[in-house]
Amino acid sequence: MTERKIATLALLGYAILGGFVFPLTKPALQNISAFNYMYMRYLFAAVFFLPVVIWFFIKNPPKLSILWKIFLLEAFVAPAGLIVLYLGLAKTTALESSLITMMAPIFTTFGGIYFLYEKQEKHEWLGLALAFFGSAMLVFEPLLAGGLGNVKFSLEGNLFLLGYNILVTLYFLAAKKIYKDTSKIFASGMNVVFGLPIYFIMDKITGASVPGMLLNPQTLVAVVYITFYTVAAAPLYLYGQGKIEASEASVFVYLSGVIGAPLSVLILHEKMSLFAGLCLIAIVLGVVIAEARRKRGKKEGYII
Repeated sequence: MTERKIATLALLGYAILGGFVFPLTKPALQNISAFNYMYMRYLFAAVFFLPVVIWFFIKNPPKLSILWKIFLLEAFVAPAGLIVLYLGLAKTTALESSLITMMAPIFTTFGGIYFLYEKQEKHEWLGLALAFFGSAMLVFEPLLAGGLGNVKFSLEGNLFLLGYNILVTLYFLAAKKIYKDTSKIFASGMNVVFGLPIYFIMDKITGASVPGMLLNPQTLVAVVYITFYTVAAAPLYLYGQGKIEASEASVFVYLSGVIGAPLSVLILHEKMSLFAGLCLIAIVLGVVIAEARRKRGKKEGYII
């Protein structure tokens, strides 16, 4: 088996793992708060990442000028993104969450154009515009569909998810520069090490902890899975991205959302409206158009 095929399998594994996150997390958020869920996720992931970070610090400690930037990024920007993500998931369906967060790479592309002066071809602009339109319509579906009973609740959740897309864009653009010459496994470890105290503080401030919460089967499954995802997904993506072009690897970020949508229907029995289905078609079609015939050597990418 060639390196390219192995890389493709690794990226496919990343996409499949990501597709299960929202369908498994949504039921858990009915039993525990978003803050407690994130704290448990990072607490268990730290068991793996803490020795990794210590080993990297001993072997090749980062410069102080880089370390403070990592601290700002991982202790503030990254937690803010996850907080609004899970608050949004708690207020809307896993199906809509999967579809709306598919737009994160599109936002990153726009950010790259504006901040990093990356150039796009005409078909890429068309694809980006179509995917952005589909996502925007999906965000405001509660208003457009006229379901007055759930408009405020669902719209608020969708706006939280839109905020996540913006925050994760800021994270990706900053991380692209900060971690340019840094091990990506070390970067993932720093995300856990700096993020864990933040989620612990938020959990204690909100008083969200519930005794015996892990005794609930849905919560236990979700916490175990998200811990496994935190540890496994980043290495799979980073390995795959290192073996093929980053622009090709980014397609699998969208694929994760495409997998998550039908899983939400199958696992949670959520229903996809005709309007949401049309939005999904617009997003997928836009992605296909934008990703087609990319120039060889163009560098994009996502740092996890």
